[in-house]
Amino acid sequence: MARVKEENAQLRYQKEVSVRDYQSVMAENNSLNFKLENLESIFVGASIKKDGGKAELKEYAAAKVDFIHNCVSWRLKILI
Repeated sequence: MARVKEENAQLRYQKEVSVRDYQSVMAENNSLNFKLENLESIFVGASIKKDGGKAELKEYAAAKVDFIHNCVSWRLKILI
């Protein structure tokens, strides 16, 4: 019985660590997203505003989503 309690305590601890790591990854993701949006407005915003650039905007948005997905996937692989 003591072994089961100890194993349960270890699992709870691992869960707490995983939750903290997840929260840390999400905070880092938000920070990176904010930085990326700032870079967007500096480097891409001017060219999009010039010609309307709806096709470029869609292409850029798709690339941004892929980038964020890859970052989050990479960080989650580290946690698992």
